[in-house]
Amino acid sequence: MEDFPTELTGYGGEHDRSPSAQGTKSNQNREIHEEPIYPTGINLVLLLFALSLSVLCVALDNTIISTAIPRITDEFHALQNIGWYGSAYLLTTCAFQLFYGKLYASFNVKLVFMIALLIFEIGSIVCASSQSSAALIIGVRFTSQLEIEGTTANGNIYHQRAVAGLGAAGIFSGSLIIIVNSAPSHKRPVYTGLLGGMFGLASVIGPLLGGAFTDKVSWRWFVLIRRSYSDQCFWINLPLGGVSAGIILLFLKLSPPDNSNQTRLGIREKLWQLDPIGTLLFVPSIVCLLLALKWGGSTYAWNDGRIIALFVVFALLLVTFVAVQIWLGNSATLPPRIASQRTIAFASLFGFLLGGAFFLLMYFLPVWFQAVKGEDALHSGIHSIPLVLSMSFAIVVAGGLTTKFGYYMPYFYASVVLTCIGTGLLTTLAPNSNTAKWVGYQILFGIGCGLAFQLPQIIPQTVLPLRDVAQGVSMTFFAETLGGAVFVSAGNNVLDRSLIRYIGALNIPTVDPKVVVNLGATQLRSYVPAEFFEQTVQAYNHAIVDTLRISLILVCLSAIGAAGMEWKSVHQPVEQEPDTDRGQATKS
Repeated sequence: MEDFPTELTGYGGEHDRSPSAQGTKSNQNREIHEEPIYPTGINLVLLLFALSLSVLCVALDNTIISTAIPRITDEFHALQNIGWYGSAYLLTTCAFQLFYGKLYASFNVKLVFMIALLIFEIGSIVCASSQSSAALIIGVRFTSQLEIEGTTANGNIYHQRAVAGLGAAGIFSGSLIIIVNSAPSHKRPVYTGLLGGMFGLASVIGPLLGGAFTDKVSWRWFVLIRRSYSDQCFWINLPLGGVSAGIILLFLKLSPPDNSNQTRLGIREKLWQLDPIGTLLFVPSIVCLLLALKWGGSTYAWNDGRIIALFVVFALLLVTFVAVQIWLGNSATLPPRIASQRTIAFASLFGFLLGGAFFLLMYFLPVWFQAVKGEDALHSGIHSIPLVLSMSFAIVVAGGLTTKFGYYMPYFYASVVLTCIGTGLLTTLAPNSNTAKWVGYQILFGIGCGLAFQLPQIIPQTVLPLRDVAQGVSMTFFAETLGGAVFVSAGNNVLDRSLIRYIGALNIPTVDPKVVVNLGATQLRSYVPAEFFEQTVQAYNHAIVDTLRISLILVCLSAIGAAGMEWKSVHQPVEQEPDTDRGQATKS
């Protein structure tokens, strides 16, 4: 099959296979990459502003629901579904991340980013104006099976969360890839840190907005299940996305990719270049994994045929996906040459573990504040500020220091130490823990997490040639979001089983442990007799601490990822290689 040029900004063209031509082309490529034209002044400021708005939009959609989850579980009597409110969003975000990486590597970056933003906005409109299940079918129907665990309205939450993740999948990674094409390598970390800071800002604003609307208006204001609230959806995502899209359309100037080879490909070949087989194998494999982690040990026993079948199907699909990637070679969604690069592989492992630890804490700390400390949704959001604010600060600082000194590895090591200490202390939380403890513990974890949270996305820009950066960034970001999707679901499983075990051990005559699981997190006080309430809160605290121990294990294991990466400097970008033998492994 013909070669397929994938330079992000369109550098290069067709490739002559002769040695002399390759040498000439290599020299030309190096000259072009040495003196690219980057935006400056007001154009750069507006571009960064637009990208920041896009990231803010996506991050708000991710974080605004966290403090409302306990109240949502009250309304639907479905504490066991906590994990799905986060996992449904993260599932589609990570499941389509690699596919977006392929799109960014293969087509015009600006066009793909605008399409991703458009999907995100359309998804908001469709979910906001849904008046029937048919409209919701448009918005990612593969989560419909989950409705067997709750009411139709509860199932609709999954749909909205999933469709939002589908649109968001290409926005954050696309923002990073645009920065790659808009700034020299030594300045990218500080700009990347700026985007991370916007994620942190959303992590502060989101829980507060979610808590305020939940307490003062209704959590439905942003979940938008009933039509009475649907019109207000437009004021959450549409204005931010609209402004961002307008600025990017006007001010983002990227050279279009050279499609001289692409134009000669037929429809079948063009679709094959996007590796549809890989996507069709990978997405259901992750769905099977999450369903198994969610239902195993709680809804069904681990040795139940349904759970075993889910794990078997997951393994078979995953093995087949890996085999297809090896078979397709350089044309795969996840090319082996990128996945096997040492630093990329270990950075992805690190991101997977740290992402899992962070998202698990983000979703379950509000449950602790509301169920154990008795706070309302708004105050649980306020109490989460130390974590997200310290994390945002550390993200920006790490980006600035990496830009100044070039090396990022010291921040990985510092991150491991601080997150281990902070998470370990968080597992000591008790109903009588004072403010100084839960504030200080969150700050320690937040600083540690922030120091390295964005760095896995900087690494591909340093260790890979430009033509591979898009897929490298997508791989590391995919690993981070996959960690969140998997371990939020696993944490929900641990919480359910621990609650049943600890509350069952109390032998309270009028309290059924399974009823407590089905109750919402904040309805405990109305169900448990007053004389047993303190013991029940202690049991609830132990169950949440068991869940937080997953984060502790993950951050301890992240030391393996940090230890495996190479010491590289962003001031010394990798030498650009001629784009030879692209697609040679593609099978027709």
